[in-house]
Amino acid sequence: MKPIITKGTNAFYGSEGFEKLPAQTYHEKDLDEQCIQTVWELSDEELDLVKLTKRIYVSVVAQNPQPILLDVIPFAEEE
Repeated sequence: MKPIITKGTNAFYGSEGFEKLPAQTYHEKDLDEQCIQTVWELSDEELDLVKLTKRIYVSVVAQNPQPILLDVIPFAEEE
């Protein structure tokens, strides 16, 4: 799985020594919050595994993870 740059990408996040993560920052009006959306592309093999298991695993490196949302459609419109 790899992060991809979309038309809406307007920021890059990351720490020194790590590949920068392309993202779209936007203001979610319904929540009145600043949000960040990243887009990930699956390889054919990964897609086959998702179809077989119907599972996606999310790992967060933190003691107090922030709320996240997984979806199959964009939450923010790609400009």
